[in-house]
Amino acid sequence: YKDILSVLKTGGIQERNQQYEYFATPFRWKKIITGAGLNVEATWKYNGISKSPVKQWWKTRLIPMNLSYHIIFGCRP
Repeated sequence: YKDILSVLKTGGIQERNQQYEYFATPFRWKKIITGAGLNVEATWKYNGISKSPVKQWWKTRLIPMNLSYHIIFGCRP
């Protein structure tokens, strides 16, 4: 949740331990993917699986697509 709080507070994400990591909105990723010649047919968000079903229910409903940690795109050529 540190990344979500960072985005809300500063508009960006703090540096991580990754040598190369690229953060973008779903809209920006879709532009990159379609620019590579693929058609995006579906988009899903994924924020991990909690041990607690109650916590998972809240995460699924409260974290919007734009703040999700993982975004999965279903594409076709």
